[in-house]
Amino acid sequence: METQYFGQFLEERLKEKGVGLKKLSEISGISLKHLKALSHDEFSTLPPAPYIRGYINKLGELIGFNSNEWWEKIRMTELDASPADSPPTNKFVKRSPMKKAVASAFVILIVCAAFVFASPRIFGKPTITISYPDQNPAVTASDNITLVGLVTNGSRVYVNGESVEITTDGLWEKTISLGSGINPVEIKAKKFLGGETTIIQQILYEPTANTSLNPYTPMSGI
Repeated sequence: METQYFGQFLEERLKEKGVGLKKLSEISGISLKHLKALSHDEFSTLPPAPYIRGYINKLGELIGFNSNEWWEKIRMTELDASPADSPPTNKFVKRSPMKKAVASAFVILIVCAAFVFASPRIFGKPTITISYPDQNPAVTASDNITLVGLVTNGSRVYVNGESVEITTDGLWEKTISLGSGINPVEIKAKKFLGGETTIIQQILYEPTANTSLNPYTPMSGI
């Protein structure tokens, strides 16, 4: 079976719905530039992976497809770069005492620089990035929403006091139920040594919200 790329799949789904990229941009809130990049599988021109995942989740809600399944395909085939091979070393080259001293000093310098660079990671606070929803406050006509984000320099994430699983890349997501009106959502990230960061994401649930602004409105309702 021929491999299907996301851009091809997206164009086919939009053709079925009779919707163009410009209209999809208006409904989803994703810029037309980024939608064009997705439709051409130009992932290198898009923002970091958490944002791409947020786009895929939003499009899955709008035009009806398994966003998790497509995200895994994209992550494995488009976003994971293979490490470059290291050039072989010549084991038979002898080093002079001066060269050894210079090499030792260089190693010490590298170690010191690495410690200085790692200090913020060890002693600093975590950083939380929310990729979806990409507005604060956000408006939705659905009574639940899946938050997607990235935590940097943190080992644990809590959403409204409930622990959320984090991937090795720092990605996390959490589906929450909403009540009518403003729903303040507390996202807290902690690290092993005790530093923590807290942000508040405001989500407005309006069952009768304008469908052109609602990222969860089915595409068939256009």
